[in-house]
Amino acid sequence: MSDHGQIILNALHSRQTLSKSDLFTYVHLADPTVSQSSFTWKLHQLKKQGLINSPSQGIYSIISENTFKPVISHHH
Repeated sequence: MSDHGQIILNALHSRQTLSKSDLFTYVHLADPTVSQSSFTWKLHQLKKQGLINSPSQGIYSIISENTFKPVISHHH
């Protein structure tokens, strides 16, 4: 994973959800040479890898490994 991907993941770990433009700001601050197209491609790769998702258009969030925890009852 490139540094851009790690910056995106770190930003999403610190906040629940972020807009695409906010994420681009984080990446651009770390690497002023990043293009919009390479940034968009990195978002696509992270989604394809199952690391982030887009609950609504232009909004991104990290996929938690422990999103759902069923409660198991031991009573019969």
